[in-house]
Formats: sequence, C-alpha cells, structure tokens
Amino acid sequence: MRVKPKLLILALGGAGLLIVGSVGALVWLNSNRTLQELMPAGTELIPQSAVMTVSVSTDPAQWQRLRQLGTRQTQQMIADKLQAWQTQFFSDRGLDYSKDIQPWIGQQATLALIPISAATASEAKQSLQMWVLPIANLAAAQTVLSRLGSTSLANRTYKGVTIQQTGPQAAHPYAVTVVSNKFVLITSGPKLMEQAIDTQQGQPSLAQIARYPQALSQIEAGQPFAQIYLNLPTAIAQTTLTPTGASPLPSPSQALEYQGLVANFNLESQAIRMSSALWLNPISPGQLAQASGGEKIAQRLPSDSLSMFAIGNFQQVWQNYLQGSNLPYSDLPRRLRDQFNTSTGLDFDREFAPWMTGEFGVALLPTKGKGVQNTGMIILAQANDQTRAEKSLAKLDQIASDRLRYIVSKEKTDNGTLVTWKVPPTIPLASRGWLANKTAFFTFGGSITDQFVPKPKASLANASPFQTVTRSSLSAISSQFFFNLPGTFAQLARNPILPKPGSNLRKTTQGVTGIGITASSPTNWSSRYDIRLQFESAQ
Repeated sequence: MRVKPKLLILALGGAGLLIVGSVGALVWLNSNRTLQELMPAGTELIPQSAVMTVSVSTDPAQWQRLRQLGTRQTQQMIADKLQAWQTQFFSDRGLDYSKDIQPWIGQQATLALIPISAATASEAKQSLQMWVLPIANLAAAQTVLSRLGSTSLANRTYKGVTIQQTGPQAAHPYAVTVVSNKFVLITSGPKLMEQAIDTQQGQPSLAQIARYPQALSQIEAGQPFAQIYLNLPTAIAQTTLTPTGASPLPSPSQALEYQGLVANFNLESQAIRMSSALWLNPISPGQLAQASGGEKIAQRLPSDSLSMFAIGNFQQVWQNYLQGSNLPYSDLPRRLRDQFNTSTGLDFDREFAPWMTGEFGVALLPTKGKGVQNTGMIILAQANDQTRAEKSLAKLDQIASDRLRYIVSKEKTDNGTLVTWKVPPTIPLASRGWLANKTAFFTFGGSITDQFVPKPKASLANASPFQTVTRSSLSAISSQFFFNLPGTFAQLARNPILPKPGSNLRKTTQGVTGIGITASSPTNWSSRYDIRLQFESAQ
C-alpha cells in the first residue's frame, strides 16, 4: 500500500511543530524570609481544594502600567476585560471597588476559585469565588461594612464569627466578614463563607499544600503585579483540555503526576514577564530528568528565524513524556510517535530515540531570494553515534524513494553529503545532512540550507528580538522557545502544508510581537519557566 506523501510530511514536520506547542537561579530571596512569608497574605483562609488563586497588586501605578501595554487595540481589550471583572463580582453585587474597597485595602488582594461541593451546590453552576482582602485601615473597613449591613445585608453567626450576607432571593448573593481584624473575606455565597471559616479554624488550607511554599521559593519574588496558583489535577478535571481517545497512561510505578503551578507576573516597559514553577505531587513515583544545553540550538540558526523550540537532551525529555503525566495533551508525543511509525513503517523508539541523546531543535525560517516568499522548517538532532544515526536516516531515504516515489539524490558539499528529496519531476521537498558536533539536520518546504550550513552568518542567539524575550537568570537551561508572532503568522498563511492560526489566537495575541520561554529543572520534582511577552508600542 502506498503511503500518501503529505502524511509523511505531516508526521515529520508536524511532530516538530506540535512538540513546540506542547510546551513553559533557584532562590532570589533574602535569606531571612521564611517560606510562610512567601505566600500571599490570607492563604491560610483558602481551602486546600481551591482550583486557582490570583493575587493582584492594589497599587494604582501598577494598574496604570498594565493599561498602557501594547497598541491602542490591546489597551482597549485590557480595559474591557478589567471592566467585565469589576462587573462580574463587584458591580453586580452593589459594590464599587473605588468607593467601598480601595480606601482601606492593603497591598495585595487574592481571588480564589473553589470547586462546588454538596454543601455549596445551590450557590453556583461551575465554581465559587472568594476574595481575601488584607486590611490596611481597620476603621475605614468597618465603616464600609456597617453601611452595607444597614442597607441590604442580614447578620448571622457561624462558629462564633459574625457574617453579613444577602437574602436567599438575591440575584447575586454574597457574604462578608472580618477575620482577626486583618482580612475582609467576601464570598459568592453564604455556604462558601462557612467553608472559609472552617478553613481558618483548622481545616486543610492552601498554605498546607505539599511543596507549594518550596515552589514559591524558586520563583523571583520582588513586587509582582500578580501571582497565580493552579491546582492542576482539579483544574484539568474541570476542563475539556485532555484529549479524547488518549492511550492509557503507563503503570503507576513510572507515571509523573503534577500537583501545582505557581507564577509571578511582573510588568515591564512594553512587556509582561512571568516567573513560574511546576511541581510533582510528593507521592508521584516518577522523577523529572535534569538536563542542560537547551540554549545551544539558537547558535546554529540564522538571526531572522521566525520561531524555535529547543531542548538540551531529547532522550531525557522524551522519557519524561513517555512516563506520562496528568497534564493536558501529555499523550500527544506518543500519538505523534505512532503516526510516524504508521507513515514510515519504522519504529521511532528503536531507530531514532536511542541515538538522539543531545540537543534537539525545531525552527521555522523564511526563504531568501527573489520570487514568492516561502517558509522552511528545520529539525536538528545531535547524535551520540553518528554511524548508527546515518543508518536510520538512510532507511528513511529508502522509504521516501520506494514507497513515496520521491527522487532521492546525494551530492558532495564542502560540509559533507547533502541528501535531497524531490517531488517528480524536480521540485525540492526536503533535505538532510550533518553539521558540526554530530548534529543531523532535516529541512522541509522552502530551500533554507544555505542559511545555516556550515553555520549562519549571524545567529539567532545574537539577534536582539531573541535576546529580549529569552533573557533569564536561570542556569542549566533545559529548553528554550522563541516565537516571532507577526512574522510567523504571515509565513504560515503562505505555506499550504503548515497549520493556519485561528481567529481566536490572532485576537488573543493582538499587539504581541514576541514570546520567549526559558526552562530549567532545578530539582527532580520541579521545573522552572521564565516567560516574556513583548508588546508592540502604541502609535
């Protein structure tokens, strides 16, 4: 049976793109700060079952800086989101942030999303909201609460705590109380308030999540605009992100089970910088492989590369994926492997993975020269055994010739042998060869080999756009990701083989010129990511 040529191209080239899509100094803290001090104020009031928390600065200067990011369209989109947020929780409940909350609130407010329980099922359809607001001016806070209580709220007592709450027929119910004269606690329903009080009086809280404070200690502290926490098992269970038809996870003796993610967001001049940590559940039997060298691929690529994904040790990362995890799309690499095996008749785990023990990268490059501009894809893989690798690649050449009826030709160059796949009669489709340090390359699409063989005239690693979005204080870098959004989107639109960005993605990333991700694995149970979004300046 003859395999369709496009299927092989998608299996090989799509693997690189989808690996890109399935992507994210240990301590920047003063030595006298305790792990407890790293947590947002009031964390001990939030139930351990929280799906997500978002702690935001109440500094007006920080909010003004957020509103000034990007183009006028980006700024309007941010303004609309902030207004919707204000309406959803405050305005709909008769509260005005500037009048009722801002006069007394402390430096940071925390919103927690709590999953519905049997006790709170009548108060929401999907999730419940809880605001923990630190008090900087107790008298002002008590004045506002007294005014609210005299108009629309009724008083009751639960376990010795006085609660003010709306009536049973309220369109947008909420409850409010003061905790230890330090926090104002607002919940989207009376039953959730009881759960919060139970937590404050000894039930498991977010502050007691295993490895949560240690993960916080790994990310940059400072004065972030926002900090998030995500309970990964609960969040994934409540979404449709996990693909249907996924193959079974490996045995529990191998599986990687992620517990949580924390991240700090900092606002810079026309940029948002995120410092994050992802960690395994302490009872997870699997361990993360620690690798480095992910920053070297950028040195092999030309300076005008449109996007790049690079890892320091393919085999270690591949084994992490094959061990499985509870993350969305963790089954994707296995499905890609199965597609490759079906398309080529080769066993990827036997023919390719054993020698791919070093650097690995995928990148999109624009073609040069006159005529219609096209896009080329390059896959780079460093081998520990070049002879074995060449034998595997030669088998792939044979399949391209015998089963796909491509014209496979070889030519001697100053850098060795260049193998080219052509669609009859003579249209170049793909090429492969070798670079220094036993690094194999495979290209698809437009002719791009002259841009990086034997090495680029100017490398991506030294290009200003790349350096801007990937600069990081992390050491032992395990992977890097770079994305020039305007350039990549323009090139994807021209290439009939590559996927096209959807309208929702274009809208969400409006005004973003570049994305950079730098990753490291400081321990065998955690991963660190520095992420930067660079915005276009308003005109």
